[in-house]
Amino acid sequence: MNIVQIVRNFFDKLSGLITPPDATMLFFRLWVAKIFYTSGRTKAAAPDTDPLIELDVAREAMRGIAGDDATYAAFDRVLTDDQGYYVSELTEFADNLFPDSGLTEKIEQTFATGIGADISAFFTASENAALLFENEYQVPILSPEFAAQMALYGETFLPIMLILGLGSRFGAMGLLVMTLVIQTVYPNLFYDHMVWAAALIGILLIGPGKMSLDNLIAKKLRTA
Repeated sequence: MNIVQIVRNFFDKLSGLITPPDATMLFFRLWVAKIFYTSGRTKAAAPDTDPLIELDVAREAMRGIAGDDATYAAFDRVLTDDQGYYVSELTEFADNLFPDSGLTEKIEQTFATGIGADISAFFTASENAALLFENEYQVPILSPEFAAQMALYGETFLPIMLILGLGSRFGAMGLLVMTLVIQTVYPNLFYDHMVWAAALIGILLIGPGKMSLDNLIAKKLRTA
């Protein structure tokens, strides 16, 4: 068997598994999902890498970090603001009072925000997003903060549903509604929005195609 025949057999088998319509629906799903997911990430808050520490918490933590009474006493004299201190301020005190002592690194490790703060920021709308909904988008009835949060959720979870092909029609319907809302805010982008809508309507009518979890689940249910 020559190389041409091997290649032909390979594509014959591949065409039996993935048809052009399936590949087209996969492209539409991934393309539309990328547009909305990227938009959603612009609405998410940035992780708080410099949290504000309450005064009592800062004093208690510095007592353990300092290691000895003299070092702690030096810190305690500068910790007087009842509003508390940002971590960057505490490390600045450490650099000024005890340079090269390793205290700066200990403070950063003690007050590291961790993965929990990153996850929280990932699912929290930023203040700028709320301001956009208040001043530019002007969505009626809903508060700007609530609207921004709902938009972030929609532009995070619905695209993921399309990418996985899980609940694809529901995801497409949700993004189609968002597209129509966006059109009312930016009517001059009609042609862009109609292309998005056409792809989403195609997913609604035809389905996600074979390359999806929806198709896999449907096969399992049929054979059960």
